[in-house]
Amino acid sequence: MPKMAKHSGSAVRTKAGSDQLVQELLIANEELEQFAHVAAHDLRDPMRTIASFTSLLSKEYAGKLDETGQSYIDIIHSAAVKMEAVLVDMLEYANVVQLTDENKQVDVNQVIRQVVEVLQPAIAATGAVIHSQTLPKLLVNPVRFARLMQNLISNAIKYQRAGNVPQIHVTVSEQGKHWLFSVADNGIGIEAAYLQTIFDPFKRLHSQQEYQGSGLGLAICRKIVATMNGQIWAESIPGKGSVFYFTLPKK
Repeated sequence: MPKMAKHSGSAVRTKAGSDQLVQELLIANEELEQFAHVAAHDLRDPMRTIASFTSLLSKEYAGKLDETGQSYIDIIHSAAVKMEAVLVDMLEYANVVQLTDENKQVDVNQVIRQVVEVLQPAIAATGAVIHSQTLPKLLVNPVRFARLMQNLISNAIKYQRAGNVPQIHVTVSEQGKHWLFSVADNGIGIEAAYLQTIFDPFKRLHSQQEYQGSGLGLAICRKIVATMNGQIWAESIPGKGSVFYFTLPKK
């Protein structure tokens, strides 16, 4: 009996310690997200100022600077614009869980039409074709879900071989208690070794010269899907294309 009592007390202490650790981790994550939000917000304005004034400097002093001076200004302006884009995505990443948790009945077909409208410049430039079957109505956060679809379709348009016409297929099927969505493309594909890390923040597989971006798009997708109690993953054949899957519970 004494031995059993000792074991029971140990279990209680272990449980209490575990609960405390979980709580501390939750607090640390919240503080880190708040820090990222504040840092990105405070840095965005000065970065925008740098981009704006280097642009004005380039215009006002056109022809007065030698080739080296002009190239320096162009480099600074380009770097400032890229950094502002990163800060915008950092703000979005930090804000995903702070969006309203209100869920609404959403017609996914309407969401796809809205996303296509937003992405019209990229679609027109590439000739991309978006195919989608009749999709269901879901009880989800409409802002998060629209952003999720926009990121996935935008990536499918962007990561293509030069001159290739993007063909993108959006489908959904029932998998028990979940909906299984897929966004398939005919793009450049992803090496198998990177399929587990592409959803990490700032994970880039290509240089900015090849494909522009902050490296946060898929991290935002994973975070959005997590807030909706789903999972996201990818399958790919290099040179042939990729399929991004995500699940959402029916209830």
